[in-house]
Parts: sequence; structure tokens; C-alpha cells
Amino acid sequence: MKELIEYLWGCGTLGIYDKVVESKITESENGFEHYIQSLKTVYGDFGIHDKIYVYDNTFLLDKLTKILTVSGEQRKKIEGNYHEGW
Repeated sequence: MKELIEYLWGCGTLGIYDKVVESKITESENGFEHYIQSLKTVYGDFGIHDKIYVYDNTFLLDKLTKILTVSGEQRKKIEGNYHEGW
């Protein structure tokens, strides 16, 4: 499961977020859950701050059906560096 999610993330299939901050996987009787906390940085232009978004992403793989369910939720928006205008 971990290798599958990391592969899909790395090749861009799931990759709408830039950096992985935390990653953990747990197994239950019914399946696997892989949690990834990630960051996406949007760089500001002149006169605009950078924005850093923090996301919680959950990947559930059902052992019986082999169905992979993906969900993500934005947790924070952080104001980054300011880029002065002309």
C-alpha cells in the first residue's frame, strides 16, 4: 500500500500537492489506511505574498474489493514571503 501511494504521488497521478510533511500507514481487518500531510506552495508575484497550503490526505484500500478511496482536505493557509512590486 505504502509503495503504491508513493508511486502514484511521485508520478503525478495524485500529485496536486508539493511536499510530504508526514506519512503513516495503519492496517485493520478490512484494509489499509495511508495518511499523508502535505504542503502546496503558491508563489506570489510582485506585490503579492506567497501562500502555503497544508492538506490532510487519506488513502483507504479495501482488502476485499481492492478499491482505493482518496480524500483530501485543506487544513491551513499560511501567508509566506512578500514580493515587492516595481
